[in-house]
Formats: sequence, structure tokens, C-alpha cells
Amino acid sequence: MASNYPTALFQRIFKREYSIEGISDTESYYPGCHCKTCLDSQCSCLNKSKYVYDEGFLKIDHILSKFNYPIFECNSNCVCDLNCANRVTQRDYLYCFQVFNTDYKGLGLRCHTQFSTGQFVIEFIGEIIKVREAKKRLEKLNTIDPCYIIILKEHAGDTKTFITCIDATLKGNESRFINHSCKPNLTIMPVRVNSILPHLCMFALKDIPIGEELTYDYAGGSDVIVDKATSVCLCKSDNCRGYLPYQDV
Repeated sequence: MASNYPTALFQRIFKREYSIEGISDTESYYPGCHCKTCLDSQCSCLNKSKYVYDEGFLKIDHILSKFNYPIFECNSNCVCDLNCANRVTQRDYLYCFQVFNTDYKGLGLRCHTQFSTGQFVIEFIGEIIKVREAKKRLEKLNTIDPCYIIILKEHAGDTKTFITCIDATLKGNESRFINHSCKPNLTIMPVRVNSILPHLCMFALKDIPIGEELTYDYAGGSDVIVDKATSVCLCKSDNCRGYLPYQDV
């Protein structure tokens, strides 16, 4: 993967790091499958998932869904290898990303590759931290500080909420430079492989031409608190909310 990013800003890492004990990406939390083709309806990994891939792409009705159900890809207990059709986000992607100066939003990210609707683009990589640590770090930010913390809230039933916090401030990859848009071309989907903690993977919401800035909605599938938002949104989309999304942890 080639890129021209300002290395002085952060340490580039290729796999997420944990500050939470007892969680690992190397040993699987889930049982593996033994099917011959992992897009078969009998695949135990696919049977856990609400979403499935279609020849390497996330199906269009899934990425446009308002509900971000998790994807379960095949894991280290499965007999299949990385060529498996249900290991889309685990393969090395060789796209050439470019960090560039936008006209009015600071740094942004674009790519010298064209993406098709449903195609996996990049994983948001950083340090996985506990909720209370995320609160501490967010409280230290003032209104002009950039925020590189993603908070994903998954709701199981009416009462249980599972929260994943990833901070790419000091350690991360190119995805930390992706700006918000109220009309984005990417969406974040939770993908589980070996760990109960999901990988936050970005898929193309539409066909994206070479050189177009990559964007996603910072609110994701979580609740947006408009009356507490203080940062003006500069996405200039026709459905702009006016302010960047604000989320309570």
C-alpha cells in the first residue's frame, strides 16, 4: 500500500493495538467452519451474519441499510485460507492513498484507485481503548483540536449496548485523515473475525472515481446530539446538518 502521509503527525501501524487485556486478534473467540465453499448457505460463519458478500462486494441493499448489523468473516479456526470469499477485509489491499490539502477542511484523503459500490476500501486502525479512557481523552480536547476517536455503538435488543472505541491520534493508518460528510461516499460496517471487538471497515456507498475525496458520516449508526454540537460542518453537501455530529460516550 503506497501513501504520502505526514509521518510526523502519528505512528503508522498496520494492525490495531489494544489497551484492553484478554482480547486478541490472533486466537479466535469463535468456532471455525469446515465447508468447501464459504459462500455456501451451510457455512457456520455466514449463518451468524446478517450481511453477505457478493463476489467480493458487500451487497447494495446491505450497505444502504439503516441498521449496521455485524459481518462475521471466517476466522483462524476455519479451514479456508485468505482466498476465501468470506475474508474480504482480511486481505492486503494495494491501493495508493494520498493525503492532500483540501480547500477548507485541512487535510483529507483520496485514492488513485476507482472503487465500485460495495467494495471494501480501508479499515479504521488505531488503539482500542476502554470507554472511560475515551471519555478522558475527549474531555481534554478543545473546540479546535482535531478528534481521531471513533465510537461505535451497537444495540442488541432494547437494553444492551456494545461500545467500541478506537483512537488513531498517536497510532493509526491513512483512514484517520478521512473527513466527515453529511452525504458521504463511504460507510463504516462492523466486521468480526477472531475477536468479539469488531474491525471498523469502510465500504463504498457508491462508485467512487479516481481522485475523489473519501468521506464518511461521523455519526455512523449512532445517535447524533445536535443541540450539543459546536463544530461547524464544512462538507457543503445539499443535505448538510450545519454542524459536525456530537456523540455521548
